Amino acid sequence: MEEWLNRGPAQEGEVYERLLRREVVEVVVVAADERQIWVDLGMKMEGVVASEEFGGVLPRTGDRVWVCLEKRGGVERQAVLSHRRAKEILTWRRLQEAHRHHQRISGTVQQQVKGGFLVDVGCPAFLPASQVDQKSFRVPKDFVGRRVEFYVLELESSKRRGILSRRMVLEEERVERLKGALGRLRVGQVLEGRIRGWVASGAWVELPAQGPGVEGFISPAEVSWRPIRKLGDVLSVGQKVRVQVLQLDSGSLRISLGMRQLTKHPAQELSEKYPKGRLLEAKLEREVPKGWIVSVKGDPGFLPKSEIPSEMNLQRGQAVQAIVSGVSWENFELLLSITKYERAEEKKKIRQYLKGAPPLTLADFFPAEKPGPKTD
Repeated sequence: MEEWLNRGPAQEGEVYERLLRREVVEVVVVAADERQIWVDLGMKMEGVVASEEFGGVLPRTGDRVWVCLEKRGGVERQAVLSHRRAKEILTWRRLQEAHRHHQRISGTVQQQVKGGFLVDVGCPAFLPASQVDQKSFRVPKDFVGRRVEFYVLELESSKRRGILSRRMVLEEERVERLKGALGRLRVGQVLEGRIRGWVASGAWVELPAQGPGVEGFISPAEVSWRPIRKLGDVLSVGQKVRVQVLQLDSGSLRISLGMRQLTKHPAQELSEKYPKGRLLEAKLEREVPKGWIVSVKGDPGFLPKSEIPSEMNLQRGQAVQAIVSGVSWENFELLLSITKYERAEEKKKIRQYLKGAPPLTLADFFPAEKPGPKTD
């Protein structure tokens, strides 16, 4: 099409020949009134175009307009030309070029019809509802009458109609903004976001400060330190969240985020609340093959069988004295020991005894001899 248009205005004697070959030609207006526009065809020939084909905005003398031949002229009649038809041919070729080279075109949304919208791009075009926005079937406010950029999705040659996509334009712009965000963000950076949606594999987080459509992804393992059965139990669409950037992948255009990194690990909280060696009381909740599940003031704990004296008979609901031997970072629970508690109590009693015992005397080392029988 570009090569064809670059031929420029027809030379003297060429205009009518090109019109006869069904080409679209640019000609000069020589006169105009409310009914007709007269144009110069060269070789002292003129052609006429109906004024109504210009949509109320008439060209002036000296203007150049595109036309094609409708009816041949003769000795006693002028050639009848069409500006509207020429525009349709030019637009159709422009659509073909845009479709072939993946170029954007612009048009005005005329009206909503069944299944989508009619768009004026110089010739009839159709925008399916599924191609209006990135989110299926979401129509922007005041969409009708707006001038919008599109990609040509496909061409219906029989109807000379283009099928358009605004969604492809929006997606292309979103990708550009995402590339920009990947270049600006740094691992470890904390951002404000909003939950857009979630599935079993994770949740999408909108990042408004990075631009419309820029999102990050959180896997279930990065939402909470504790296992989550269903993301919907802890996250809701529209919820505002604080997230930390965990990974930036320019190849896959992916921003990996985390929430749990901004909270203290449950095991850390337990270790600070219950230091190792602390004596406490635990309530037996449930016996399992490897020991007892216990509760310490509402906090979870575990009492291994190896830390229970063999002679001790325990019952569910029983309160026992134990000592903190550590914290399980995998199960987020206290590790307790009754055996160590009893040893600690024995040592305590020995220390108390030694502290309160009377000082040793020689009598303690050399007991007095018992008097024997008297002899004469």
